[in-house]
Amino acid sequence: MQYLHESKPKILHRDLKPSNIFLDDALHVQIADFGHARFLSNEEKALTGETGTFVYMAPEVIRFEPYDEKCDVYSFGIILNELMTGEHPYIETDYGPSKIAIEVAENGLRPAIPKHDQQLGELIELIQKSWDEEPANRPSFAEITCNLRMIQNVLTDTS
Repeated sequence: MQYLHESKPKILHRDLKPSNIFLDDALHVQIADFGHARFLSNEEKALTGETGTFVYMAPEVIRFEPYDEKCDVYSFGIILNELMTGEHPYIETDYGPSKIAIEVAENGLRPAIPKHDQQLGELIELIQKSWDEEPANRPSFAEITCNLRMIQNVLTDTS
């Protein structure tokens, strides 16, 4: 994702979700399904139009507001939480996809996260930053990559 977002022009995936992420035999991540992907040129500051999968869709996309590459960061935060908890997003609700979209866009609904845990604290903080309501407050994928490497080093040093 960092490579896509740092390309000239930027490439927005716009449908990042677990079923579009694969691991090869060497455990390298592969991103698939670029059917919703779009270029974002330097002249364009944002795209508009709803696209993607509601459960992983950023609030600004749901609201048909202009959006940029930070919509993919939001989706990644939802996926990262799903990986950490082992639970499908919003499993704690009885909402269908449309109701989830409304609650995300209008009321700031986010998936449940584990209670603050010292060992997972930095990961939880990264997840929460990734799905911040304000896209400008979300980290870039370069920052996410750096943070995940630091978290990995801390976790492997303590085990």
